[in-house]
Amino acid sequence: MNQPLTIKRDRLADQVYEIILDKIIAGQYPLGERLPSESVFAESLDVSRPIVREALARLRSDGIVSSRRGAGTFVTRKPANEFARFAPLGDVADIMRCYELRIGVESEAARVAARSRSQAGLRAIREALSNLEKAVGAGDIGAEADSAFHYAVAHASMNRNFVAALELVDRHMRAGIRLARELSRLQKRTRLLLVQEEHRAVHAAIADRDPDAAAAAMRAHIENSRDRMISETDPTEERS
Repeated sequence: MNQPLTIKRDRLADQVYEIILDKIIAGQYPLGERLPSESVFAESLDVSRPIVREALARLRSDGIVSSRRGAGTFVTRKPANEFARFAPLGDVADIMRCYELRIGVESEAARVAARSRSQAGLRAIREALSNLEKAVGAGDIGAEADSAFHYAVAHASMNRNFVAALELVDRHMRAGIRLARELSRLQKRTRLLLVQEEHRAVHAAIADRDPDAAAAAMRAHIENSRDRMISETDPTEERS
């Protein structure tokens, strides 16, 4: 990302978020280290303390930092160095907020799809899954096939509003998927295979007309995708 310290006056919290994240990735603030105080950040970046507070709150929401009462804010997760290379400059904060929206919207879309999907809708999901498997097998990043899978699930819900919600954040959704898959491709192959297994779980639950399982599978997949993207180690492997 390599953000300069000069900050434009619009979207200040997003820009401060990315500057601090960039410093964490670069190792200026190592894992376990306490970050400078709000007042120090505010003075060095020439912004107000509420702006810094909002940026730090977003970093906490993403699990990158945590606060200890009376002790300060500490780095708890470090994205891989490659994150800075692949992350779209100026879009990282929007991509992370998009993940928050997708967790809610797509989990419910999968739930409704499991109840309402037609045979044609299920075939579209299966076709998208097959295309994704072919892309992975060919060594392709598979970002377009991945996006198509998520749209197929939304369409299978038979509720146009789920599709419209994805279209509203389409640019940031696709950017997040591409970033997550680029980073996964750099890791050991088991990570990409694990991602594919998560897609299969969503398809299987919808095919079985199991709304709760479909919602849980989709939520787990998107949360895991976000967590894998912002951690050098795979959180799902750490939990296994």
